[in-house]
Amino acid sequence: MSQLSPCDVCGTLVDTANEKRLKQHLRSKPHKVAAKKSQQQDKQSEAVEQPLEHTESDSDDDCPLSNLGAGCPVSVELHDSGTLPQGRPHLLPPFFPKMTAKRLREQTTPFITYDGGWLCGEVPTTVEEACELYLCNDGQKMNLPNIDVNGCRIQVPSWRSARESLLQAHAEGDVFWATSIVDLQHPRWFDKKKEVAAFTQVIIGNAGAGIGIHFDHYKHKKVATYVTIHMGVKHVLLLPPTTEHTEDGTVSPAIPDWVPKEFPVHPSPELLALVKEHKGYYFDLAPLADGEPLTLYMPKGWLHWILCPADWSVVCGGSMF
Repeated sequence: MSQLSPCDVCGTLVDTANEKRLKQHLRSKPHKVAAKKSQQQDKQSEAVEQPLEHTESDSDDDCPLSNLGAGCPVSVELHDSGTLPQGRPHLLPPFFPKMTAKRLREQTTPFITYDGGWLCGEVPTTVEEACELYLCNDGQKMNLPNIDVNGCRIQVPSWRSARESLLQAHAEGDVFWATSIVDLQHPRWFDKKKEVAAFTQVIIGNAGAGIGIHFDHYKHKKVATYVTIHMGVKHVLLLPPTTEHTEDGTVSPAIPDWVPKEFPVHPSPELLALVKEHKGYYFDLAPLADGEPLTLYMPKGWLHWILCPADWSVVCGGSMF
């Protein structure tokens, strides 16, 4: 039975019921760095690398993250650059180590799971590697990637132009993100008959990358979406479906007046109270301490606002009607 609990040394969430993952965490760099810092702060005490005690849950599959206290919601570890500041606020969705198609049909809110999608092949650690892996379909003019630089969509006429635009943005220190259609191993609970092929994508980006609050749709039809984070970290704000309005044939959600214009990287207690009151969620999404990806699922119509604070992030995902 899986049970995520924050480590009392470094704050990283650890599956304390999985001996292998627990040992990997105890050997991880973030844990060792935090343990050493603790020793320096209190030389009279011996550093003890031990996870917090946890409470057995009633189900093997149901583990609400909201019961875990003040630790980071999924993982404070950044892939290569240490840990995020401790004590970030969070309002967490349910956590299901395993997911099934039957349970998915019964689920009306977002959730986090181990049981997600996978990139077929290696995960790029640099922009250059990403270009070689995902922006290399020279000779084809279909399914060109989407590229955004400093909040502006870049129209690229070719794959070569896409690579050049992305590499230039990286070299000049611009904020960027890009999406490209790729082959994915979808989760076992994903209904391939309802797949939106154009949204089976890899998403890469750097610090500051995001597209604002929205719900996912394809040709005016709402779709449910999952995202699996392989590298980096994402700040996430989720809100239940709201009323909608149509302008120039485009259906858009009515954003509540209390939602700020800029992403709330440091939300006030008052804002978090409003998110909770409206049955929303606020948290950080990142791979586990051992590098295992985590997956976030968002049902149709759910508003999501995702911002990347990491120098480099790699996410894949898919959508279904």
